Amino acid sequence: MNARLLLHTCCGPCAAAVVPALEAEGFEVNLFFFNPNIHPVEEYKRRLDSFLSYAEKTGHGYSAHTLYTPQEFFSCIGDLNKRCGECFSLRLNETAQRGRERGYRFFSTTLTVSPYQDTGEILRRGNAGGKETNMIFVARDFRKLFSQTRDCTRELSLYRQTYCGCVFSRWEGVKKKRWKSLSGQKYS
Repeated sequence: MNARLLLHTCCGPCAAAVVPALEAEGFEVNLFFFNPNIHPVEEYKRRLDSFLSYAEKTGHGYSAHTLYTPQEFFSCIGDLNKRCGECFSLRLNETAQRGRERGYRFFSTTLTVSPYQDTGEILRRGNAGGKETNMIFVARDFRKLFSQTRDCTRELSLYRQTYCGCVFSRWEGVKKKRWKSLSGQKYS
């Protein structure tokens, strides 16, 4: 195939697992970092540095939205119960738009490698973004590669995060841990 694909990349470890799978399908993968959902700024910097480290160590072409712009994330979410879908759209639509502007025909994302994300919603939002921009969204469920992200983290000395990135997921994680430690029970 040897078709150019712009890969929305949430972090270095996820890219390290997904890129070889896409290359095995014949894609020439270039990476794109656009994640205004990540909070706080220190976390954003750690993930951006991990992304850049992966790109440098592997020699993959990349582009990155390096400015910390959380207002883009906050302005896209209305209903907090639907924030994840809106966040997926924000990031995937930007990837599709950038890809189209730079002559790509295909785009995809590393987001589906996480077993904690709604893969069906990610794929729906990616397909919608592809239709809006006349790009082809390469819809793949990469969850089977999740354990490889841990191996790649160690192998390439990459930072590995503990939450999806947004302030809400961080708060929910803290709340669950605190509740569990206070009550000895699982949070529901």
